[in-house]
Amino acid sequence: MRVWLETLRAAWSVEPVSIRSPRPFDEVVRRLGSGTVIARAPDRAVIRLRPAARKVAAVWSPVLRGRLVPDRAGSDGDSRGCRLDGVIGCEPEQRALWLIWLGAIALAVGIMAVSAVNYAVSGHGRDALDSVGLATAATAIALILPACVAYSYRRRRGQTAYLRSRITALMEVD
Repeated sequence: MRVWLETLRAAWSVEPVSIRSPRPFDEVVRRLGSGTVIARAPDRAVIRLRPAARKVAAVWSPVLRGRLVPDRAGSDGDSRGCRLDGVIGCEPEQRALWLIWLGAIALAVGIMAVSAVNYAVSGHGRDALDSVGLATAATAIALILPACVAYSYRRRRGQTAYLRSRITALMEVD
């Protein structure tokens, strides 16, 4: 159980990424390509990179999100390459889905628990047991999504290292 909880925590967390490249900003943007650069301005680009093999059935798959900016390291303000600052982790939409899912189930279990106590206090033992049974079933259903996420993360945890090595290769960092 502890391993699964640690796995779920790892799937939920994001890993910060900060990569400097000696290559000029425009060259790195060109190398990344149109599928990776989702927005571009003269002084920055928004990057999103996914693993090459993404299955439709994947509940969790990492994505690299970040901003690529010219690195103004020189004292005269000249560009000395570029820098990517971002994170590798799950999509924000996935996090929102998990929170909504778990919040709705927690609310349902809370209502059923209050209902069970209310029935027990008023002398309706059978109805109280029904409410406890429904709360138990709702809790079991609530664990389906986290279990699927943990399982999916365990199968795809190598993709995080792949994304880091892929972006490093595209930026040709020494």
